[in-house]
Amino acid sequence: MRYSIRVGSSGVFVALAALFLGPDVGRGQTADNLMPHWQVGQRWTIETVSRPLHIRAAPGATAASSPLRWQFHVVGEENLLAHDCFRVEVTCQLHGREIPKTVLWLDADSRALRKITTHLPTPGGFQPMTIHYDSTSDQPAPIVGPLSALPIDTPVLYSGAKGLQTFSYTSHSGPTEQKELGDVGFAHQIEQQVSELPQDAVRELFAAHFAKSLVDDPFAKSLTTRPVTEVKLKSQGRQIRQLWQPQRPWPIYCDNGYTVSRLVSVAAPAQATDKEDRQ
Repeated sequence: MRYSIRVGSSGVFVALAALFLGPDVGRGQTADNLMPHWQVGQRWTIETVSRPLHIRAAPGATAASSPLRWQFHVVGEENLLAHDCFRVEVTCQLHGREIPKTVLWLDADSRALRKITTHLPTPGGFQPMTIHYDSTSDQPAPIVGPLSALPIDTPVLYSGAKGLQTFSYTSHSGPTEQKELGDVGFAHQIEQQVSELPQDAVRELFAAHFAKSLVDDPFAKSLTTRPVTEVKLKSQGRQIRQLWQPQRPWPIYCDNGYTVSRLVSVAAPAQATDKEDRQ
């Protein structure tokens, strides 16, 4: 017997890059201008800073953990239930924490998240977990997930995704792509809002959590001088804020309520074995 459960407070997982998407756009840009064109071999790195849980909801709270860096690597293309997907592996760059890694499968056409495997910490080590996602309509859906230390919440960036929209999707856990007898499925409803954001507001966000990077890092400074689109996701009591730019593989800034991240560097496939491109 199969079950479909609508949940109200617990989220399930998630996530998500090309260097050449076209010219920067200004007023009136929609999400289709921002969709990454991924290439096998491409890499990018983000830096995260997590808030202590006891002050997470405090307005203006600044106490935070030490920064961590995570590398995303598009390692190949695979087929899941007749859907061509990119396989993206995410690894913590802190020495000694390279394993376990998180693996994402995202639709090659829509970039919709279709599957994620990760490991949850337990007293005895790590417990593997696999989550599968399906849209409840022909339209891809954004997904909000509970990997608080690693922001991998995924919006939809297809043509026409602008303003406020509501989506729905289902998720189920297990090693196989299709639900087995007795599997528990979850139905989710999520709102996505796309709008423009002034560059002075972008600089304020970066200064609040990554002030040093705006002084010493030319790549970080360049992120605050180009047009920016803001994407907000809201589902089951969670709110996510992301800033996207054309020609970027990942949000340049993301706040999932627990962890704030910024894009640090991007490497094209030909550069992936050398050093990351900071242009």
